[in-house]
Amino acid sequence: LFCEKFMKKRAFERIPSNLVAKFFCSNTIFYGVLTNLSENGMCFKTVMHLPLEAIPPGSGIKLFVNLKKDRLEVPVKVVRIAKTGGFCDTMGVELLEQPPDYLEFIKKFKSHLSNLVNPLTSPLCA
Repeated sequence: LFCEKFMKKRAFERIPSNLVAKFFCSNTIFYGVLTNLSENGMCFKTVMHLPLEAIPPGSGIKLFVNLKKDRLEVPVKVVRIAKTGGFCDTMGVELLEQPPDYLEFIKKFKSHLSNLVNPLTSPLCA
């Protein structure tokens, strides 16, 4: 996938996710899924065509990430946009600043993932 091929260049490990997020651009709300995230960046995938003329790489936007009980507002810079079948639907972004609530969320998310039991290696399944 587009975002995964750049993971080796990253300062922070990206973790897979399926969080719903949105941003506003040109009087349109773009909904999508964060396919991976880290302390410093995210990969946003949408089913809508991303307007290259309105959000070229280098543009600053605010992503709104929906959590169970809260919503995070994260200022980001568009680093790259990718196409799937000629359709601009994936955006790699870098955080412009690291809001404390976002960093706390990432810390808890990573902790939660590391505590999950892999059913294939669990002694309970032996």
